[in-house]
Amino acid sequence: GDVYPQKRGAFAFGADKDYLREIGVTDTGPGSSLSTTVEPYATLMGEDPTQLGYWSVPQSVVWAYSDRGVEKMYPWQIECLQLPGVASGERSLVYCAPTSGGKSLVAELLMLRA
Repeated sequence: GDVYPQKRGAFAFGADKDYLREIGVTDTGPGSSLSTTVEPYATLMGEDPTQLGYWSVPQSVVWAYSDRGVEKMYPWQIECLQLPGVASGERSLVYCAPTSGGKSLVAELLMLRA
């Protein structure tokens, strides 16, 4: 994958690490407070579902998409993710869209939330 310049990459990692600390994950090494019950990105964040951050992905991921020109989601992508049980992983999703229509973004957001 791409490598962020040191300054931005370090800040992105720090933002994710700060979030994990806020929810009680203090370490990822031996004796870690991390357990299988902690789901740091399981809840929705923000008020605008067109924004990637609304879907509770790490800030570094939001920045990575932004660097590639992806700032907002299409209405059909939001509709897919808002179907009952899809974002929580309780239900599967089958969708189709033209080439470059945004299918991968939906799949990647769901994988990041898994």
